[in-house]
Amino acid sequence: MDLKLNDKVAFVTGGSHGFGAGICQNLAEEGTSLIINYRNYPDKANDLLLNLKEKYGICAIAVKGDISVE
Repeated sequence: MDLKLNDKVAFVTGGSHGFGAGICQNLAEEGTSLIINYRNYPDKANDLLLNLKEKYGICAIAVKGDISVE
């Protein structure tokens, strides 16, 4: 499916696991660069970004942060 997201950047909160990781996977398939936000699981976030970078050749970084705190 082409959602025309190639060369776009997405910030995915809770991206290290669960639904957030699934969203990252789908966006990576579309060629979207990713900022994977996590709060508690740095290893999961880093494993995910390495996997997506290798599999899809996208740019991705993992950023720790709690978006519930202003």
